[in-house]
Amino acid sequence: MNMPMYTSYRKQYTFGQIPFELKDLDDNTPAPSYLGSAEGGKANLSKDTDDSTHTMPICLKASDQAAFEKVRLDVKVLEAFAGDTGAVANVTLFTCGDDGSGDADVSNLKTLLTFPLKLADAPAASTIPYMEIGLPSNTMTWVGVSIVLADKTKAFSAGTIMIHMNPSL
Repeated sequence: MNMPMYTSYRKQYTFGQIPFELKDLDDNTPAPSYLGSAEGGKANLSKDTDDSTHTMPICLKASDQAAFEKVRLDVKVLEAFAGDTGAVANVTLFTCGDDGSGDADVSNLKTLLTFPLKLADAPAASTIPYMEIGLPSNTMTWVGVSIVLADKTKAFSAGTIMIHMNPSL
């Protein structure tokens, strides 16, 4: 029996807290944009700082967060992709444990899942999830996302996504 997924846009469940625009990806290096507990994509991942250039992973054990077994990840395409022919952004979901002092151990990230967002295979814009999965059993306390262009010569000029965790009820 298919049960509808509970969807909530409460900030604690949205990576980067707001939709992410693919045109904001770095096309110089290219370097990742990290999506975590701070608003927007950030250039750096931190274990204890959310500021203009840093974000922390989201803590699944924090007060009012969902338990591991009750978390679903979904990716929504809110604006159709546009840009250079062959543009690809690689999205990586990562996890890490505590560093012993209760902070995220960002020096020991483990990749849970990597998938491409391709201009050539762009899904239609929709608030319905483009992709929806349950977090795997090897998910640790902290989770985050990085997005990076596969080729700096092929950038996006449009395309908005939201990567979101939902309690699955």
